[in-house]
Parts: sequence; C-alpha cells; structure tokens
Amino acid sequence: MKDLIITINSLNNIDVYKDADSFLIGNEKFAVRLAKSFTSNEICEAVKHAHSLNKKIYINVNKIFLENEIRDLKDYMVFLKSINVDAIFFSDFAVFTIAKDLEILDRLVYYSETQMVNYMDANTLIDLKIKGVIISKEVTLDNIYTFAAKVKKGSLGVNIYGYYHMFYSKRKLIRNYFLNYQKDYSKYISNKKITIKEKTRQELYPIFQDENGTNIFNDEILLGIDYINSFIDKGIKMFIIDGIFEEEDYMQSILEYFVLALKNPNSKYSTLIKNKYPFKKYGAAFYFKKIGITS
Repeated sequence: MKDLIITINSLNNIDVYKDADSFLIGNEKFAVRLAKSFTSNEICEAVKHAHSLNKKIYINVNKIFLENEIRDLKDYMVFLKSINVDAIFFSDFAVFTIAKDLEILDRLVYYSETQMVNYMDANTLIDLKIKGVIISKEVTLDNIYTFAAKVKKGSLGVNIYGYYHMFYSKRKLIRNYFLNYQKDYSKYISNKKITIKEKTRQELYPIFQDENGTNIFNDEILLGIDYINSFIDKGIKMFIIDGIFEEEDYMQSILEYFVLALKNPNSKYSTLIKNKYPFKKYGAAFYFKKIGITS
C-alpha cells in the first residue's frame, strides 16, 4: 500500500491535506530543513489529531548530533515513544543506538539525503529490523528500479516532489555576509523567501539560515508525479512530498494531482501542473543524470 507523506508548516494542514496518508514534522533542535519547527506540545497535538483521522505522524530527527547533544536526544526519543509516533526519520546512528535501547527499531526510517545510494546498504539496515529507508535524492531512475528489485518490498521510499537540497553548513553564512558589510540581517534569518545567485549563473537558489546553520537548494523542483505508479509497481511504498518553500493552497493542489495520478496511471499530470504553474521551474532532478557526468 502506498504512503503519501507530506511536510506541513501548520497543524491546520492535517485537516487541509486530507488526501495525505502521513505527515512529516519535527523540531529544529533535533532536525534540519524543516517546513516548520513544532514544539513538543504541538507534536503531541499532531499525533492525537492525526490518529483520530486514521493518519500517521512521522518525526524528522535527521540532524547530525554532537556529543553534548546526546542526552537531550535520548530524552526526546523517550518522549516520541511515549506519545506513540508512527515513525522516526533519522540519519545519525546515535538515533539508532537509542532506539535499540528503547526497543523501537521498527519505527525507524533511514533518511540520509546523500548516503543511501546502493541496495546493499539498504538491505543491511532493514536486516537490523528498522522500518525502512529513503533512497538518496541523487540516485537515477534506473538505479531506483534496481533498489526496488533487490530490497524487500514495502521497505523503500523516495522523494517524489520538492526542492533538492544542495549544500549545508553549520556556519551562519547569511549572518556573516551582512556582518561583513555592517548591515542588519535579522529579517533574513529563518526567512524562506530569499534566493542567492552566482555571478556566472542565471539560476536563483533558495537559501535560508536557522539555528542549525545555512542551507542552499536547487533552483528546480523535483516533479516525479509521472513515475509514482511505476515506483509502486516495483514495490516502493513511501513517497515524500516536501513543501518547505510552498504555500498551503499550492501544496493542496499538488497533493490532489498526485491522487489523480494514482487513479489514472496512464495520464501525464506533470504537463497539467507545469501549465497551471508556469512561473515554477520543475525538473526531473537526477532521474536521468548521474552525478559527476556531463553531456
């Protein structure tokens, strides 16, 4: 069974995104690149409300942790277990070790944006009794199909929509830039409406800085809607729709198109989306382009 997972920036999105199966949220102390940072009370409320609607709440814990953060991480994991979250998306194996001690390995989903690039690693993790893995974003379409053929069915997921993350630094680069020119930078912090442009390129890359550092994203939005049914046919189950820079109405529209695509597998809904939103720049990311190879 497919699992449409969407990021949210408000608890109200749980009611609005009624066609989603699951919601991916987190707290910025334990996760990076969030659409919104939710407090512990908000996470509790999200779990209760989603479960009342027969939906699931997944918690992003994808930060790389320092030694002095491990105690707080353990307390957070105990809290997540106590409120019965449905899954924990992680990349740092400190999360794995704590989850093993808490006997919740079956709730873990490995979600490293660059490191899950071969099926052998996926099978190794699944053999360790975790719930599943998300294939890294730079894997080509053919290699995604290879993953699906070699890994236990139902254990795999992919990113199917959203801006691709390109760069991360713990340094506060936006702050440092404005400090260099002795200018105020406060309005640019945690602001997801700004872009950066290189002198030698025309593209505008989304950039934002928060407490965890600075992130830069690709200028194109991955639009994988035309491939979702072939992914399902191959045994892939989890599909992440990431709306980190998007408004609620737009994301609801995108979600509705995905539902239509699932009902009408022979239609090409990417064309309809591109025609409806001509001001957006969509692409296939690395589906047909291998890293390090230029044409």
